[in-house]
Amino acid sequence: MEVLQIVGVGVIGAVIVLILRDLRPEMALAATLVTGGLITLAVVGKLSGVMEVMGNLSERAQLSAGYLSTMIRVIGVAYLAEFGSQICRDAGAGGIAAKVELGGKLIILAMAAPIVASLVDLIVGILR
Repeated sequence: MEVLQIVGVGVIGAVIVLILRDLRPEMALAATLVTGGLITLAVVGKLSGVMEVMGNLSERAQLSAGYLSTMIRVIGVAYLAEFGSQICRDAGAGGIAAKVELGGKLIILAMAAPIVASLVDLIVGILR
């Protein structure tokens, strides 16, 4: 029941943050970071199985390894940007959180542009 462990760490971390926010606000941010890090470390091990499944699907669909690599990097950027923006929000910096999200979206757009271009070329080739 790994999900119970993750939820437990999250709830305990949230309670600690609530207590520290009044007593020592600077420590509340540290507790938020530690809690987020622990949860992230708990789920990182699951990525190898996901990578294996995506690799198998890529082979069966005869996709280039570059496409799979780009998709995995896009997913990583999305998760990191979300994690960073949530930490900024927890610290009370909503404006910075929005900029982190915007930066993540622009990076994803730049990374996905070659795939979109290939897709458009494929569609144009089919229509001709």
